Amino acid sequence: HVTASAMSLCDDDGSRRGERERPYGSALSFAVLRHPIDRAVSMFDFVRRRPEDGGPSGAERHGWAREVDFDGFVREIPGRWDYFYAPMSHFVLDKAGGLLVKKV
Repeated sequence: HVTASAMSLCDDDGSRRGERERPYGSALSFAVLRHPIDRAVSMFDFVRRRPEDGGPSGAERHGWAREVDFDGFVREIPGRWDYFYAPMSHFVLDKAGGLLVKKV
């Protein structure tokens, strides 16, 4: 998972270019977004079944979900700014709210 803004900073080989001219603007760019309810159900299932996934910090990052029901999980998400819980807009919009991909 990577944001479109992070991709726009990369060369074709994935190395970072910094602030000079990038090929990203001329490339085909698109995003597939999940329905928010489907995504929330999937995240809830994932973190309840396997909170340790995502590396050594997974249990720390996701373990809280074992303590809440689905309603509590959904209410807690906006307060968590881990990329895993970020709204889909985080992946496709720039800081000004402009779309960073050509097709959604």
